[in-house]
Amino acid sequence: MTDDNNYLFILTGLEPEHSIIKDICTGLEEEGIPYQVRKEERNSIHLSYTAASLSIYKVGIGVSKEGNVMVHHEKLPYERPYLTGKANDGRKMGQNAARLVKGLVLK
Repeated sequence: MTDDNNYLFILTGLEPEHSIIKDICTGLEEEGIPYQVRKEERNSIHLSYTAASLSIYKVGIGVSKEGNVMVHHEKLPYERPYLTGKANDGRKMGQNAARLVKGLVLK
């Protein structure tokens, strides 16, 4: 893929190797959605909204350094992410972000 936005973006304050990020990536991989992880220091709502605006899919995931996980859609208001979760929800959040992209029922 040559276009830089042909991914679902995960913007995070954590290191890309962190277990939360790995779990999110596993969920996305299981659903067949390509992703890209970028490190950025902000709150999870800002990260998720920015990630959604970067992606061709209009869906993005933000993970704060505290482990808060949010899935946002570009067409939703900034302050109203589609899904919110905690560190132990990583895989499910990845799966549901992918299902939002595909228009499938969430898990």
